[in-house]
Amino acid sequence: MLQHDIPTTTEDPCGMELEDLSGGERFALSQDLGSGSEACRLDPDALAHAAMAVRNALEQGATLVFINKFGAQEACGSGLRAEMAMAVASGVPVVTAVGERFLDEWQRFTGGGSTLLAPDVAAILEWWDTVRDAAQPA
Repeated sequence: MLQHDIPTTTEDPCGMELEDLSGGERFALSQDLGSGSEACRLDPDALAHAAMAVRNALEQGATLVFINKFGAQEACGSGLRAEMAMAVASGVPVVTAVGERFLDEWQRFTGGGSTLLAPDVAAILEWWDTVRDAAQPA
């Protein structure tokens, strides 16, 4: 899952879409709550759709899972947290971004067993070279 920020209007410059990297499907992640709304715009139905896409990819034998981020939803125990845990429990590595403010919760979630990488392609590819052979979907 990869998030794309897309401008929708001048009043709402930060619409969000998710892309399912296993098939290329893109779908809206944010919902229109009307002008002046200060509430979280994350669409719970879209998040459920993303969760199913990750689960389907795992069932189809994915050897690596990309999830856009471990953010506020995941830090609170929801979002795509269960799918991240499912992937790791199945022997499938997960690549995700973790903001500094969520790093402590990430460490609790992973039991300190994660590898923190620099946010660049070369670091991810080097890491993948070291774990690829062990990545075995259950």
